[in-house]
Amino acid sequence: MKAFDKPAPNQEKVLSAFEEDGWPRHIDDPLSGSGELDPKDRLRFTVRRLNAFQKQPLIRFFADGTGQGIRWERVDATSTLSAAKSRRAA
Repeated sequence: MKAFDKPAPNQEKVLSAFEEDGWPRHIDDPLSGSGELDPKDRLRFTVRRLNAFQKQPLIRFFADGTGQGIRWERVDATSTLSAAKSRRAA
């Protein structure tokens, strides 16, 4: 689950695009072309932020390597639990 403490329009656009398309494994970059950041950098930054601070990570997002799309995959619940236990033990 992902909760936003403050507005995150780019992350919300990505999630909305996946939702509108029925959660395909890959979508084209839904972010607008305007802004200060290079579109590829903006996409990578947005993907990093989508993956950060998930309360219970069940999916992970990835830039597709072209700078023009995003993909996702399920996170193995057992590896997530093992990683959380390792962080607490450290």
